[in-house]
Amino acid sequence: MVERQSEVDKVLELLMEGNKVGVVESGSGEVIGIRGMGGLGKTVLAQAVALHISKSRQVIWLDVGETPDRSALINILIKVLGGTVSFSDIHAAQAWLKANTCDKDCLIVLDDVWGVDDAAVFDYLSGNCQLLITTRDANVVNGLGGSVYELETMAADQSRALLYKYACITPYKQSKLSSNMQEIVSKLLDQCGGLPLALALVGSNLKDVRAEQAWRDILQDFEKADLERLRSLFPTDAYPHRNLLAAINVSFQRLEESAREKFLDFAIFPEDTDIPSDVLEQFWLSIGTENGRAPCDPRESRYILAVLERKSLIQKGPELQGKTSYRVHDLLLDFARAKLRATGTLTDVQRVFAKTLRGQCVNGEWTTTSSTSQKDYYFKYLPYHFHSSKQHSELIQLLFDFHWLEQKVKHNDLPSLISDFRFLDTPLQHEIKLLKKSLMLSAEAIEKNPSSIGPQLLGNKNNVQLTSPRLTSAYLTPRAFFKNFPVGGGHFL
Repeated sequence: MVERQSEVDKVLELLMEGNKVGVVESGSGEVIGIRGMGGLGKTVLAQAVALHISKSRQVIWLDVGETPDRSALINILIKVLGGTVSFSDIHAAQAWLKANTCDKDCLIVLDDVWGVDDAAVFDYLSGNCQLLITTRDANVVNGLGGSVYELETMAADQSRALLYKYACITPYKQSKLSSNMQEIVSKLLDQCGGLPLALALVGSNLKDVRAEQAWRDILQDFEKADLERLRSLFPTDAYPHRNLLAAINVSFQRLEESAREKFLDFAIFPEDTDIPSDVLEQFWLSIGTENGRAPCDPRESRYILAVLERKSLIQKGPELQGKTSYRVHDLLLDFARAKLRATGTLTDVQRVFAKTLRGQCVNGEWTTTSSTSQKDYYFKYLPYHFHSSKQHSELIQLLFDFHWLEQKVKHNDLPSLISDFRFLDTPLQHEIKLLKKSLMLSAEAIEKNPSSIGPQLLGNKNNVQLTSPRLTSAYLTPRAFFKNFPVGGGHFL
């Protein structure tokens, strides 16, 4: 990254000024926000600040995003802070934060927050704890009474340095550039508008390219881009900055056809998610049999992933169970989704992936090729993919299947299971409420021993009146939870 030290220093100064002790009744201490439009480098700036702060204080990073799972995030925070119990009730979790952070000195980073309510969930810290928020909307920070740092576009010298960095142009080589090349570089910088993401995309396409004509070709691609047509693919409130949209499109169009297909497939995944490489490999191996695309063997998949990473269209994430993971910037994700919506194929691709994902486990038996990282992704995100692919009946069957409930708690935790019910938008709201209530009544016992979920729900049957004649009649689910509940080898109801 090109150092933006002045910006780092200004955010650090705000944090130092605001580092005060004490809890007020309505929330916690200090809130600092970095605000700027998409593609400005808010996350990178927050990472630089966090790295500096981590030398003297604990730093905890949470990816929030546009549609966050608040319950899961607050439980992650509690566990990192030393908590040993998961909370299904968010108010109980907030009470824990207030009571157990009075002796803490830490910085909680909430990255990519879209709504003030999503940030307010965490505003129950005490002691010397602070929140650092990155957001496109200053109201997120103002709503919590915080201080806002407005991040601007990069200065000309910073923009030039970042472009050269991604293009691998050393200072010595820069000094040898012809006047024509320098003129082309200046025009490319104008096209990128000081946006770090745009500069990274353009520079990555010119990595180790020295031919003047190749640089001129990129510039011409910018100048010929039909931005009005591209803009029509996006909702009015989600349209990226024109310079960034042009850079994304230029980078996308310069890919080979197979790489373009694979990049667009990232549209089906949740934002701010690290996707294990073998999940992608399995998907691309099987997708050809479903929609006529040529299957892609794992070796070819890994090559394409490397190409997309070199082009800065995807980023490497942490290693997950020994597998490389990848994630996509939310603006690039928006672009991929807009392209698939325009062709009417987004839901179709989601359905194929959901089928592939569920095919990893049939009748409770995993395929011989299923890896630990694939299993982890399966339990965490299968409900999301059923919801996104509009497979509502399958989602109902899943969430009212005792075996799924038990295994979900074992592989994740109870708050994660309860959070999955947010994906249901059906006439079964009464049944959902009853099941969630029953789970929450026994939350502590189930967390300590996930295998006890059956007896615990059986014990709560009368307390919450678990009866639902509508489940089997309306959805014809032969293994519906309320009609086929295995406890000790038998069934109840």
